[in-house]
Amino acid sequence: MAKNHDSVSGHSSCNLPDRRHFCSKLVERIERNGRGGFAVVCIDLDQFGVIEESMGSGFGDGLVRSVASRMSTVLRDGDTLARLGRDEFAILVEGISECQSAASLGDRILRLFEESFAVNGHQIEIKAGVGISVYPQDGTDVHTLLKNADYALCEASGRERKCYSSYRAASDTDALQQSRMEYSLRKALEHDELVVRYQPLVDMHTGEIRCVEALVRWEHPNMGVIPPRQFIPLAEQTGIIHSIGRFVRDTACKQGVDWAESGLPPVAIAVNTSPFEFREQGFAQEVVQTVENSGLDARWFVLELTEPSLMGDHDQIHEALEKIRESGISVCIDDFGKGYTSLNLLKDYPVDTVKIDRGFLREMAGSSRDETIARAMIEMAHALDIAVVAEGVETVEQLQLLQAMNCDLAQGYLFSRPLAAGDVASLIGAGPIAVPGIDGRAVSMDYSIRKQSA
Repeated sequence: MAKNHDSVSGHSSCNLPDRRHFCSKLVERIERNGRGGFAVVCIDLDQFGVIEESMGSGFGDGLVRSVASRMSTVLRDGDTLARLGRDEFAILVEGISECQSAASLGDRILRLFEESFAVNGHQIEIKAGVGISVYPQDGTDVHTLLKNADYALCEASGRERKCYSSYRAASDTDALQQSRMEYSLRKALEHDELVVRYQPLVDMHTGEIRCVEALVRWEHPNMGVIPPRQFIPLAEQTGIIHSIGRFVRDTACKQGVDWAESGLPPVAIAVNTSPFEFREQGFAQEVVQTVENSGLDARWFVLELTEPSLMGDHDQIHEALEKIRESGISVCIDDFGKGYTSLNLLKDYPVDTVKIDRGFLREMAGSSRDETIARAMIEMAHALDIAVVAEGVETVEQLQLLQAMNCDLAQGYLFSRPLAAGDVASLIGAGPIAVPGIDGRAVSMDYSIRKQSA
């Protein structure tokens, strides 16, 4: 067994192969499948982010070098060690074909973490989880092997640390699937896998972009893009939603400042909020503080709430909304009309904007009843000096019906899909969106988000 602490598979331990090079190596190895089985081992360092945050990124780099150097001692000729992420390594291990061999390999790797690591004069103890997939039993292509090793790593990390798991030893029960997803979601924040996209809200008559909604997306390196409907409910169940919410608000505020400083016309940024966040003690103050600390003018920040957020202690909710609005932030009710208490919400609470539930729009063209309800909601909102957004606008027919109802803003694929920050900046800078049915005529009502013109 090689004992070279200074080099790893031809690379300095300071310059390990990255994910792309590791995948290329895997492709080459699969094409030489006549040489027998091999294993893909994923190793995750526990609490690395905490250590790096407290000691500094330079210290984190030193710890990575120390860990890589020690892991190189279990490598044999032909094995490859790579760094897939900030705190995640992978090893391609030759000559592994049986479960017992995988178990022995997992034990060998974990023993490396029994002693502390010397970094810049400090002794650091750090634990690890290990997940193993074996070719060809657990996969015959790069994506499947990495995915299954990652699944096994999640299963190992869901138990106590200092353990490993092979993919075939991991059960596919619903509980385990949720455990894997929860583990991956917690890591997503640390690994910068969550990104924010922005979808325009367009002036119904002029085509001008008045606002953009910030939407979180999860780009998993192995599982691809995971839609919000798959991870937001889990985030709410596990409490991760609070960290995700703070991340989206921070990102959106900083992006708004960047756009303003680049000379773009001002647009509001709307951020949706989970009921679990809104009910948290001190949430209103946290939002106000986030906007203030970012340097974004509060008039250009919109907090979107769904009806369930506004169920509960009336006085407490009213106080929170007033605190938010007094700072200059606007409040929008999302999915308006979906619940049974919509009218009471407008009567009881101070709001600036409502978003008509997209279900009305889907049925509106073929249902006079839905069209009548939508028209009534728009007229009622306007009578209360509340702006109206139609969400999910996809056809010119829907647009023309909404224009006839004097709806204010529209959001949907007819105008734009959610875009990366740079793309939406280009869209804003290009001026009004040209869509059939928008004639650019002036309107008398100022239906921008209420506090934008305050």
